Amino acid sequence: MLTSPDSIGDRNRIVVRFVLVVVLVASVLVLASRPAEARRVPETLGDSKPVDAGPVEVGFPIDYVAVQWAASNRIIDAHALDASEGHGAVRFRHDGRWGPWMPFEQDGAEASAQWTSGLIPAADAEAYQVRGVPAWAESPSVVAINTTDGPLVTVDTRPGGGADALANCVSRAEWGADESLRFNDGDIEGIESWPPTFYPVQTLTVHHTADWNGTDDPAGLVRATYYNHAIHNEWGDIAYNYLIDERGLVYEGRWSGNESAPCGGGGDGSDFAHDGAGDLVTGGHAYNHNQGNVGIALLGIFADETEFDFPPSIEPVGPTAAAVSSLEDVLAELSDRHGLDPLGTVDYYNPVWETTNVGVDTISGHRDWRATACPGEFLYIQLSDIRQAVSERMNRPIITVSEDPLVLEGNTIGGYTGELSGVIVTDPGDESVTLTNDAPDLLPLGETLVTWTAVDSEDLIIATATQTVVVTDTTAPDLKVPGNMFIELETDDGSITTFTVQSTDIVDPDPTVGCEPISGSLFPLGPTSVTCTAVDASGNAAQASFDIVVFTPDPFVDDDGLVFESDIEWMAAMQITKGCNPPANDLYCPEARVTRGQMAAFLVRALELTERLDDPFTDDDDSIFEADIERLAAAGITKGCNPPANTR
Repeated sequence: MLTSPDSIGDRNRIVVRFVLVVVLVASVLVLASRPAEARRVPETLGDSKPVDAGPVEVGFPIDYVAVQWAASNRIIDAHALDASEGHGAVRFRHDGRWGPWMPFEQDGAEASAQWTSGLIPAADAEAYQVRGVPAWAESPSVVAINTTDGPLVTVDTRPGGGADALANCVSRAEWGADESLRFNDGDIEGIESWPPTFYPVQTLTVHHTADWNGTDDPAGLVRATYYNHAIHNEWGDIAYNYLIDERGLVYEGRWSGNESAPCGGGGDGSDFAHDGAGDLVTGGHAYNHNQGNVGIALLGIFADETEFDFPPSIEPVGPTAAAVSSLEDVLAELSDRHGLDPLGTVDYYNPVWETTNVGVDTISGHRDWRATACPGEFLYIQLSDIRQAVSERMNRPIITVSEDPLVLEGNTIGGYTGELSGVIVTDPGDESVTLTNDAPDLLPLGETLVTWTAVDSEDLIIATATQTVVVTDTTAPDLKVPGNMFIELETDDGSITTFTVQSTDIVDPDPTVGCEPISGSLFPLGPTSVTCTAVDASGNAAQASFDIVVFTPDPFVDDDGLVFESDIEWMAAMQITKGCNPPANDLYCPEARVTRGQMAAFLVRALELTERLDDPFTDDDDSIFEADIERLAAAGITKGCNPPANTR
């Protein structure tokens, strides 16, 4: 069996206090109070077998492929700089068609007398084929890995109130580490394949993982790296202490003896890679130089054309600015907490191998320890600037962002424009600092991650932090409807009437408007209520009503010239009065007395009363106004005329 990297050595732990804050401040989400719940991720599927020249199908979509072999009788030429596909290549089949050959690059981690490749993405391939493995490779094997399609398995339990989203760090549980992979035969109650050992921090080493850049599932790539290291390479765990993705998220690497606090539940990464008092768990990233040496790997490959034979479709690139910024943050905190000078050198002493390396840079690249191209030329040439930035960050200003997302109400078409709040910069050095952010001029509805940057008088970026800004739209549209419309009767059925309704909204340029009945409908004689509704894109609604009253002009012949003629005609249009000489009803009888029964009819029609009492009076039976009288009584407008009995 292949040995774990630096698996032989002192198991004693030396305890020193250590606290790590991964970055200054990042977007921290409000944690909703809720009971503990299981965290479930797809089980990592793996298929490992000896390298064969023919095509291989494994029974599941292939996300990644890697190779490894023993080289016990050979000094490994780590990157075969003088040979194309010096360590073999792989190609993948999709929908029956084979893609181009892609060469293997050595993993940024290493073990004694063993060559291991980084992961090559397969994009759900149906099959793979390997060629060109060196003749000197002993027992070469290949592994196909899938981190997305396996059955869901429980990897831990979120604490009550925990959130799915993270700050700027990602614990093992949060990236979905299956801790059973660390144990012999997968028995989590059994013996660990690579028991942790702890030593004081002496130095810091930067790596690349030698995987292809641009993954859209960095947590899945970390799980695949873990499986490749722990199972296929037979190391028992992931070899790095920290990993950083292109967005700048910092992932917990090697298991450090106890489950770390979830970053989405209040953790800050201070317990990553260290025991309770601050000693470093030994990784496997730089053979013979792991004890007390922090291994920090950036996901991706940052070699140039002289170091690696890139396929035509792959363009050599350096790490993202976000990844380098987070790397500088981690290095600054480690240097500060362990009393290291990022611009200086150390005489590194390995307490297991009892060897000393004199004058090693405090912050070094993997190639400074071994014959390897890691961390790639594009990252290695930045180390001088990174050391300087780390030194500046150890005394830099602090940007503090409110723990709660900044919630803003939309104030213009499309979202929000204006000032942001909830951010404070504190400068312990009392230097001139300018605080800016990368928020767009128009913040759209929904969540936007805004990066704040503190720049000193020499235009050097000295601090960054992220803020979650949420733009909402809770304001209903403004809806304008006509006033009540009076329309002359056109036919016995009524009048066709059109109308115009207008709606505007602060955020939505075109809210949806609808009316019932719609414009252009046939409206019958009398009043008809029209109800209109305006709804914006966020679902906010406004409603307004108006009446369309279809009337017969000059319905009565006996009110002409009266001072009350217009009032009488309005009552007729509103169907409050229908005349006094049915069935002709062309008379209003303006001088006639109004009985209590007629009064009841007028009031019921005017007030649109519908509910009625069941025969409260004995003297209105068989009256044509009986129903109106009973509705008036139900509304409490009349109580009768013969108290206290009030039966009439």
